[in-house]
Amino acid sequence: MRVTKSDHQAELGYWVGRPFGGLGFATEAAKRIVYDQLNLENLE
Repeated sequence: MRVTKSDHQAELGYWVGRPFGGLGFATEAAKRIVYDQLNLENLE
């Protein structure tokens, strides 16, 4: 993960096991990390 707090941006990569794909786990985790924990405005 690359975070540039001064620019309010982050770049996040992740891998999800096949049985868990499409269930929204990665989306929810990314939202919580980027918006709730880091207070960033943009996710690439």
